Amino acid sequence: MRALATLAAAATVLGLIRSPTAAAASVEREIVVGGATRSYLVHVPATWDQVRPIPVLFVFHGAGSDAESMVHATGFEALAAVTNMLVVYPRAPARTKRYEVDPPPGRPSADVELVDAILMRLRERFPVDPRRIWATGFSNGAAFCYRLAAERPQIVAAIAPVAGYLPSLVRAAPVIPVPLLHVHGASDRRVVAPGLSSPDSAVATWARWNGAGNGPALDKLPGTGGLVVRRALFQGPTPRSTAQLLLVEGDDHVWSGGPAGVISRAILEFLVAHPLDEPKPAGAAAHPLVGQPFGSLAALALAHPGGRARVAGGAAAHAVALVDERVRALHGQCAGAGAP
Repeated sequence: MRALATLAAAATVLGLIRSPTAAAASVEREIVVGGATRSYLVHVPATWDQVRPIPVLFVFHGAGSDAESMVHATGFEALAAVTNMLVVYPRAPARTKRYEVDPPPGRPSADVELVDAILMRLRERFPVDPRRIWATGFSNGAAFCYRLAAERPQIVAAIAPVAGYLPSLVRAAPVIPVPLLHVHGASDRRVVAPGLSSPDSAVATWARWNGAGNGPALDKLPGTGGLVVRRALFQGPTPRSTAQLLLVEGDDHVWSGGPAGVISRAILEFLVAHPLDEPKPAGAAAHPLVGQPFGSLAALALAHPGGRARVAGGAAAHAVALVDERVRALHGQCAGAGAP
């Protein structure tokens, strides 16, 4: 129910997002990774105040395509003026024009290392929000979203692949759940769309890896205008267990809805709703006094397995011993007075 409520709220907000009439152009950047010069486009929204931590959305193009095609197809730069996020379009290697979704066993994907390098550079220049780094992509770029989440689950908060597939060598669950929204044209003739109820689909597999054992619950996505979008929803013990499939009826191998359209907005709403969990203070839960009542003997002296007080030496040990003796005396007085 929690995930259904999240999607219902997202559908409501979709109608409230208005695309600005103009957006600042993306800037081309180069970076050397593993001895190779790579490039990417980056868009900084003019509405950002240059102070608050800013999320990052990575957008990966399809095989044989380019970053500019994703700028025009998705419309994320216009939406960035509303959500305040950096939009980054990494280019696949010029020789292959494909991202490395299935690297040889024993080494990470060269394009995962590209993302690492880009993030390092962005952190030098911007106060990147570490809980809100997302990835979406089309076709081969969508498959790379799965690869990136599998290799960097502590970094990537959520993914939204479009018209993609689960790479064949991604065979194990990420070490922590990564929320998934998979979008696909139901009539895709190039990459066959997952079945809404198929137990072997990429979405169902990822749902199991996320621990989302409830589902799929099937319905239609509301507020989609002229598009008919069917949804399969898998839920688990936390919002980060969520895995969802949106099938757009009648669409082929395309980015449905057009630039800044209903699908781009649905993707953005899903990603925004799934940040990484707040980090816990290191070591706090492991401290031996956690959970001990104030004033208890255990809180005054930490006992070792033999039952003797483990405290600092010298004056500190003497002081704790005196307190320990006084507390025992008070306990005895209370017991003698018939205290409960």
